[in-house]
Parts: sequence; structure tokens; C-alpha cells
Amino acid sequence: MKEQTSPRILVVDDDESVRKTTTRMILRMGYPRDAVSSGEEALEKLQRERFDIVVSDIAMEGMNGLEFMEKAKERSPQLDFIIMTGYTSEYSYTDIVKAGAIDYLAKPFERAELQARLERVIKERHLLRQLKESEKRYSALVESSPDIIYTLDPEGKFSFIGGAMEKLLGFSSEELVGKHFTSVVYPEDIEKAHWHLNEQKTREQPSKRFELRLKTKEGETKSFEVYCMVMDLSTLGNCNQPINLKDETFLGAHAVARDVTQRKWAEEALLESHDELERTLSELKETQKYISNIFQAAGDAIRVIDKDFNILRANIEMDRLAGMPIGESVGKKCYEILRGESCDTDKCALRQVLAGGKYRKDSLWR
Repeated sequence: MKEQTSPRILVVDDDESVRKTTTRMILRMGYPRDAVSSGEEALEKLQRERFDIVVSDIAMEGMNGLEFMEKAKERSPQLDFIIMTGYTSEYSYTDIVKAGAIDYLAKPFERAELQARLERVIKERHLLRQLKESEKRYSALVESSPDIIYTLDPEGKFSFIGGAMEKLLGFSSEELVGKHFTSVVYPEDIEKAHWHLNEQKTREQPSKRFELRLKTKEGETKSFEVYCMVMDLSTLGNCNQPINLKDETFLGAHAVARDVTQRKWAEEALLESHDELERTLSELKETQKYISNIFQAAGDAIRVIDKDFNILRANIEMDRLAGMPIGESVGKKCYEILRGESCDTDKCALRQVLAGGKYRKDSLWR
């Protein structure tokens, strides 16, 4: 603890014997220390040097310990005071603590008593410093968040706002703290928002994630996905209770609201594209059906073949002329159906067209 905090301690007492004894005790504990004989002298020293803890007598000539403490804390609020009192002191423990001291010692005291109080104060200072550092880190994280982070009191009013509130909606935290959260909710979603707040208050397992539309300071509307956690003492009830019903077990809620406006636009565009695609496919099927009917009803024999002479499609007239049941020619070689010969013959007009680009009129039937 000494190595981590290295607190500097100032002893203030007009009784030389007490001052020296107290200073020796602190020296044996291993803490840096100094000593003065009056409140006035202590104020001058505090102005020149840094101290963390002051151990001061309360009854001194001139400025007493409480007056000295008040002036010292005006200049250095971070100072911690341990006040020493005698058995006949007119000041109570309550008076001393209310005046700003963190602890007190009744004279005469043992080294163990002083050490216990000093170590408690040092530990508390260390924990407070860690807490402040942690708050600073988390505050930086909150303020740099791309989301809106907020807490609500039991009545649904903003008690804290951080993150991107001003960036996303245009409101500063000062404008909204103390106002009901529905003040930023899109009018058509207010009933939904009330329901979700009541659900947080009254359900054993409320919805943690839901969507709401919020309005900007300029009157625009944005979509948000809200992740909400309850701060309560565990309660059950009916989530259709009035919004102003106070429940002593419900302490409020903390939540994160993420802007999903772009995602909602993308979802809507995707849905619209899907609907358009469905309409196009339906129209295409109707067109294909129409063309197929014309193809089959044609009076001429029509076939569709690929580059390897495989018949892909043939209409009714083509199958009739080929002497085959309807649909049986599909998948067969065209020259097998029409000539009954291999494709090596020079008599195949289609082969000549593919090879030389010139059509020679010829009979393709058997």
C-alpha cells in the first residue's frame, strides 16, 4: 500500500509533545510526514507543498482545527483530515464528521489506533482513485459510442444520457435529462414505447430488444433498435398498468439505442426488389406459357437443336412428320430422327450451314 500510494501526511498540533510523538509513530509506519504547530502555519505549508492526509488537533491556539480544516479544504478539496480530540472536547464525532473530517482520534491514543485509521483512509483514497480512473475510462467509452446510451428513472424520465444522442437526434443531454423518454419517440410509436416501459417494470422476463422510431430535433424520423435492461428489486404484475404508477421495487432501466435507419431502408429496398422480382418471374412464366402455346400450335414443323445436333424442343407437327409420339424426339439426334443416318453425310443441310454458312436446299426427310 505504501509503495502504491506514497501518501504525504502533515501533523498539526500546538502541543509539542503530542506533535513529536505522532510524527514518530507515522515515521515508523514508513510514510512521508511533516509537522507544524498551528493552523496558520499549516495553511502556508499546504500552499507550498502537496500533502494527502492531515492529522490535526481540534483545540489549538488561534485558529482551531475545524476552522483550519474548512480553509484548507477550500483550497485543496482532495485533502483528507483525521481530527485529534481530548477527552474533555466540546465537539462530538458527529460535529467533526459533518465539518468534513474522514475520521477522528481521541487522545491519548496508541500507535495501532493511528495506524488503523491511516491505513483505512489510504485504502479508501486508493479505491476512490481507481473508481475515478474507471469512471474516466468508461466515460470516454460512452461518449465515443456510436449508439445512444441512457438510463431512465422509475417514472420513465431520462436520468443519464451519453453516447451519440446529439449526433443522431440533435438533442444535448442537458435538454433531455429530467424529461420523459417519450419526448423523443415518434408519435405513432408512443403507445408501443409505454408498453415496453411497463413491461420492464412488471414482467419477470421482459423483452430486452425491440424497435422504436425516434424523432430528431429537426422533426425527422429515424429507426432504432433498443436493448434495455431493468434495474429493479424483482417484481411481477400487469404491463398494462398506467405509466405513472410508481412501483417501489422498480429502480429504472438502462438502455442502448442503435440507429438502424440505414438497415431499415436496405430491408425495405430489398423487400421491394423481392416483390418486383416475384412480379417479373410471374410475368415471365406467363410469357413462356404463351410462347409455348404458339410453338405447339404452329402449322409448320419446328424444332430447336443445339450445336451437337441434339433436339431440345420439337412441336407437335414436327413429331407427327417424324412419325414419333409427341415429345419422344426431345434428347435424340436430329439426323437419327430425320434421315436415320450418321452425321458424316454430306447430304445434311444443317451440317453444311454450320460448316460453311451456306444453305443448300435438300430433302431432310427419309
